[in-house]
Amino acid sequence: MPPKADDVPVSVLIETEEAWKNVCGETAEKDFLHVVEVFSAWCGASEAINSTLKRLNQDYNGRKIRFFKMDHTLWPEFEKATSRPHFVLFKDGEAHETIEGINTPLLEKLIADTIPEGVLDLDDAAGGGGDEEED
Repeated sequence: MPPKADDVPVSVLIETEEAWKNVCGETAEKDFLHVVEVFSAWCGASEAINSTLKRLNQDYNGRKIRFFKMDHTLWPEFEKATSRPHFVLFKDGEAHETIEGINTPLLEKLIADTIPEGVLDLDDAAGGGGDEEED
């Protein structure tokens, strides 16, 4: 039996440099859109965006998109601590778009404009690039 929508994790927490390399850089997973919420540990990941991410996860179920979150210290470009979350869209290991703060309409538009064509095959659906954490 497939998991209920409430049982599906909103995003995968990136905790190691190895997991980060699956999203960013030359060894990143290709032909996928990776949406990464970058937050500061002292502030935590944004709870305000969870309902939007859950809905987007459901809307794009079976498509070539994955949602992640990570502390800014894993990515040198985000060394400067901030209380505002940043959402970065990666495709083929390169950052394509960055959104500062929570801007749901812009996030939805950029995902719709950037997501690769096609659907997941069974091998892709089993992947995820890291340990899952439910929000």
